[in-house]
Amino acid sequence: MHYSDRPAWRGQWLLMIVVAFLLLLALATTPGLRGELNEQLLAAGLWLAMLGTLLMLLYRHYAWKYEIDEARVSRHYGIISRNQQSVRIRDIRSVELNQTSGSVD
Repeated sequence: MHYSDRPAWRGQWLLMIVVAFLLLLALATTPGLRGELNEQLLAAGLWLAMLGTLLMLLYRHYAWKYEIDEARVSRHYGIISRNQQSVRIRDIRSVELNQTSGSVD
């Protein structure tokens, strides 16, 4: 048996709302080709903010990975540089679970 999973998307609901809000603002403020410079800069800033928030959302989801196999329980963090912590199942004496609707950090 081998089980591997990532944190649930529902833990990132606040960032999803921010991305959707910034996307709507960016779409609403994007001027035509003949828009004024201030309008173009505002729209560009909103698009960059939306893309940055989207990248943060994706990073927070894909940076964490949890694995369970016959011998170990492992937690991996990172995309480029990885940090791994694991414990042998036979060494586990007790488990405490605190579940919230917040994100994993």
